[in-house]
Amino acid sequence: MEFYDEKIKALAIEIYELDAEVYKKLGSSLGRVFGGEKDICIRNIMEDLHSRQNSSRIRSELALISNMARTIPDHDTRHDIMVRYNNIVEAVSYTHLRAHETVL
Repeated sequence: MEFYDEKIKALAIEIYELDAEVYKKLGSSLGRVFGGEKDICIRNIMEDLHSRQNSSRIRSELALISNMARTIPDHDTRHDIMVRYNNIVEAVSYTHLRAHETVL
């Protein structure tokens, strides 16, 4: 279980950092999905990743990040961020699948 919790935390940090990177590349912090204190945001993301009920919330937050990422003018930067985004979405899907298996 400890390994799973470490993976959840690493994924939460990746999500938080992707959000920060998108808005840094856009030159704004307005509209950031996770604009609060880093530790609190990461803990909240972790809770959403652990929760079957909150799986739609984390997916919605990721969709908001991707919508903003798609507005990054520089093609190479936008591409790199979208690759990271896709990897995170895949990891979130896998994490939720694993969470459902452990509950059953």
